[in-house]
Amino acid sequence: MNKIIIISDDGLDERSKKELLERFATDACRWCGGLHQRECPRIKKIIYNPSDERSVREVEFWADKDWDHSGVLWPEDVIGS
Repeated sequence: MNKIIIISDDGLDERSKKELLERFATDACRWCGGLHQRECPRIKKIIYNPSDERSVREVEFWADKDWDHSGVLWPEDVIGS
């Protein structure tokens, strides 16, 4: 289950940074590489195989400039906080 992540203006303590960076190793989105609460905002369209709905047949992505990055936490956000 995803946890809500809030980074204050004061940044993160070292323990919190370490925990978040560990989450990137296990929970990072396979499509964008970040952490986010809902579906990946980078995906424009996804088609699953009819015989196995867990198996992806095709993915169409938004162009980098056309998707909202604001709801995604990146490793560099954690390192730089």
